[in-house]
Amino acid sequence: MSRTVKRSGSGGHLPPSFSKHITTSDIESLTASICTNLNTAIDQIIHNKDKSSQNPFHLLSAALGYASELSAYVTLPSMTHGSESVRATSTKSKDVLKCTFDGIFAKRDLYDALLLHSKQDTTTTKEEEEKRLVSMILTSFRRNGCGISKQEGRDKLMEKRTAIEEMCSSFISSINENTDFVLFKEEDLEGVPDLSSYPIVPNENNNDENVSYRKIMLKAPQIMPILQFASNPNTRQTIVKANATKCQTVNTTKFLNVLKLRHECAVQLGYESHSHYMLETKMASTPQEAIEFVQNLLDRCQPQLLE
Repeated sequence: MSRTVKRSGSGGHLPPSFSKHITTSDIESLTASICTNLNTAIDQIIHNKDKSSQNPFHLLSAALGYASELSAYVTLPSMTHGSESVRATSTKSKDVLKCTFDGIFAKRDLYDALLLHSKQDTTTTKEEEEKRLVSMILTSFRRNGCGISKQEGRDKLMEKRTAIEEMCSSFISSINENTDFVLFKEEDLEGVPDLSSYPIVPNENNNDENVSYRKIMLKAPQIMPILQFASNPNTRQTIVKANATKCQTVNTTKFLNVLKLRHECAVQLGYESHSHYMLETKMASTPQEAIEFVQNLLDRCQPQLLE
């Protein structure tokens, strides 16, 4: 990268620019820099090394915000870069960053320092936004295991979450690197405005040399025009089915394992299920509330459906 990455608190330095020329070493270097600077900032908050009178919730929020901003430069190449090695390195860095962020919200000493400050803060004129910030941060720590009394239990939770993140990244990487395609006769693509982006290829299962086929990769830029403009409904249906089932063989086991581990994590944190864990901070708040909301919508739509 062209510029050294520094925390915003140390001078307000701008993050490096996106570049198609980014290399694996650039990504690894930036990832290490993000993690080092973030952990340094967290260490200062825990021990108040700079004897700062600043609100630790504000310091934590600023450090996390800047690290999150820089993370985009590390993670975006996993989805967009032309080099397979760069995409792979970016995917690995994504896992590293996710574990770093999760690890921060699992730090019991940081949680204790923030909790102590919140109890000692005698300010009575806090803005609602400030109260919400404090509440959300403390809730995030609790949801990441800081409410678990024994270190062994917290470590076990982090192990499961690390495994979840690795499987999710592998799941996404399988889709990003997928090379499956579908062949269509040109007549099946009637209505699609520009067929030049779909190469003409022979169909090994068809001996008729007079019939040409277009190769459609199962990537958004190639399938979206077909889903939007193809006049043949069977063509659109074929694309939808093929896209929905790609990587099914390699990803189904990962998906089921993630579901299992997520449920185990939720139960360890004191929730009835992963659904209860996820909805706690959402508007619905509980699975029952979500079901009742959807059921209410369906009931209201019944008269129109019957018409």
